[in-house]
Amino acid sequence: MSIYLKNCSKSISKTVTALLGATVLIITMSANVCAQGNDNKKERPMKRPTFASLDINSDGSIDLDEFSAQEIPQGDHSVIFTHIDSDEDDMISQEEYDSHKPPRKGGGRPRD
Repeated sequence: MSIYLKNCSKSISKTVTALLGATVLIITMSANVCAQGNDNKKERPMKRPTFASLDINSDGSIDLDEFSAQEIPQGDHSVIFTHIDSDEDDMISQEEYDSHKPPRKGGGRPRD
């Protein structure tokens, strides 16, 4: 009977060791996946869309509805639109768009 208990004890020991090893491996892999996922969540500056991509109806100007269809990293569409629309005609021309400088990272005031 004692030989049987020794064999069972060895078997249980091997099983526990294997389970512990597998647990450590799973935790390590999970930590790596989480770390890689956090790298993807770092703020990356959005690329500025082209004028043509914002001018949805291709009429040569961007109205607030067209501008609002675009995702922006921060702020309010109408406030930004008004800032870009320098001649206050409720349309952004190609020239107004090209001359507008988005704010720098850190939330500073827009550059002119």
